[in-house]
Amino acid sequence: GAALPSTARTLTFGGEDISRGLLWTQRHHQTYPQIRTDMLTKPIDLLMLNQLKESYCEIREGQLDAVAVVHSYEEKAPPGSHRTRLTALNVPPMGLFYPMLFVPDVYPPPPRTWFSDYEDMLEDTWHIDFSRRSDMSDTFYPNVNGGLPMWESYPVYSKPKKEENLG
Repeated sequence: GAALPSTARTLTFGGEDISRGLLWTQRHHQTYPQIRTDMLTKPIDLLMLNQLKESYCEIREGQLDAVAVVHSYEEKAPPGSHRTRLTALNVPPMGLFYPMLFVPDVYPPPPRTWFSDYEDMLEDTWHIDFSRRSDMSDTFYPNVNGGLPMWESYPVYSKPKKEENLG
């Protein structure tokens, strides 16, 4: 598919918000393993959470559950893996359409100014006003067609269509 520039919208939230929504949903339903890692600040844990999001989260009608292996990388402990049942996997991506699902009061975004996975919605790059140069002609190709605008140089054929009698 394609989006026309005038209909495209850039949201102020994106992939990391869906990951945070996934983590919040799983902890809310108490389906996430009790591991002592900080998913939102440690890069290895954030990578694992993003892989879970990309593998299991999708917009689909009805209840969407899956069984996944969650790896834990706790400090002063060997890496472990936990088999868990993830539930409500269609809720986090629906937050793109219903932003209140991201629960900003309960799970605020991490205080990282160096990472943002969205673009500025107020920046309108499609309608930048370029000033017209005074030394340029109004025609598309200034030295062609004797100074006429581009479309006026095309010949117009007014010859009627040949009619055939099939009778």
